[in-house]
Amino acid sequence: MPTVKVVPSKAGNDEVLECEAICPKKVFAVKDGKLAVVDEKACDLCRACTEHLSEKGGIVVEGDDTTFMFTFETDGSLTARQALDKAVEILNSSATEFGEQIEAL
Repeated sequence: MPTVKVVPSKAGNDEVLECEAICPKKVFAVKDGKLAVVDEKACDLCRACTEHLSEKGGIVVEGDDTTFMFTFETDGSLTARQALDKAVEILNSSATEFGEQIEAL
C-alpha cells in the first residue's frame, strides 16, 4: 500500500508543484498554491515525483508492507462476495488437508 506525503514546509516550492504534472497517476493536485495528495491509493510507487526532486526533497513516497490492496473481478456468474466466500472456503479446506498431511509425518 502506498504512503505519500508532501512535506508541508516545501509544498509551495516551484519544483514540488511541478510534481502534479509529472505524476502519471494523478496522485497530486495544487490547492491554495500548495501541492496536496488527493488520491494516495492511485500511487503505484513509480517514484517519478521523488526522482524529479532528487536530494531537494519535498515528497516522501513509501510502501507500507503491512497493508495491501486486494482487488478482483468476477465474470458475473457470482457476486464478488460469493467469489470471495468460495475462495476462502477452498483455502480453508486446502489448509486443513495440508495440516493433516503434516501431522501424519
